[in-house]
Amino acid sequence: LCPHCRNMEKVMEKFSGQHPEVSLFKLDSEEEPEVMASLEIERAPTVIIIKNGKRVASKTGLMNPRELTSLFDKA
Repeated sequence: LCPHCRNMEKVMEKFSGQHPEVSLFKLDSEEEPEVMASLEIERAPTVIIIKNGKRVASKTGLMNPRELTSLFDKA
């Protein structure tokens, strides 16, 4: 329902189109508060990058496609 989350979802869809090898998952904070807590997510939208089963990066807030790609590449 959050406007920033909806905008971030569009950014993620664009990123996914450019990186089909990457699996994307989204989480509804109101439906899954225990998962939010276990991932230490305090605000939405938050992007967490997991590589080889390990959390390697995260960022909270709205990003543009270039920022998301940079975060992923640096992770």
